Amino acid sequence: MTCDEARPLLDAYFDSELDLTASLAVERHTGECASCAQALHDLQELRAKMAADAWSAFDDVDLRPPRASIRRATGPARRGIPGWIVAALAAALTVAAVLPWTLHRGPNLERELVDSHVRSLMAEHLVDVPSSNRHTVKPWFQGKIDFAPDVPDLSGRGFELAGGRLDVLDGKQAAALVYRHGGHVLNLWTVRSTGADLPPTYSALDGYQVVHWKSDGLERWAVSDMSNEDVRSFVDAFRGH
Repeated sequence: MTCDEARPLLDAYFDSELDLTASLAVERHTGECASCAQALHDLQELRAKMAADAWSAFDDVDLRPPRASIRRATGPARRGIPGWIVAALAAALTVAAVLPWTLHRGPNLERELVDSHVRSLMAEHLVDVPSSNRHTVKPWFQGKIDFAPDVPDLSGRGFELAGGRLDVLDGKQAAALVYRHGGHVLNLWTVRSTGADLPPTYSALDGYQVVHWKSDGLERWAVSDMSNEDVRSFVDAFRGH
């Protein structure tokens, strides 16, 4: 897929209107093309700003009816609609029109992570660089992303490196590492981050374990159908390598 082919599809991809084949093609392209990845990120920022602006409309509306309106309401019925009601309805309609653009994918990033994990298995695009050698996988990312992901050898702890690939997560270019353990696959995504470090947090969705943590200016998510105990062992091994 070229940039000219990808750009018209970004809106539909963001709105989850593409079929699986087209979605994978866009994800693969934006994982390799910094320009289109930035365009997708800009689209997310624009939608988020529009939603925030819509919500802020309520800040300028006093939803309490003026005293004069209350006095009128106690008298004979009038045909006119109080201005405060009109303003509130206008703000509500604005929010209703904008929110589906930004929230339809679910503000839940865990859903996107699990879907990406499943797609990587179904589409047979698990790795771009298949190798169990960290000295092969780590250099492969150089020049493709603007940071150097950690690629530890965890085979001594039972987690075999299968390779890596470029991916897109939450509109950002991501380095995805793949590890195998006892017939199970674990996807580990890494993106640039700002802010303070965060310890690992664990959750589950549709039978998949999801982990998130931040350290040293990088943010990581891991998803697998391994047991919670095995996933915790992986995270401990990765953080302590």
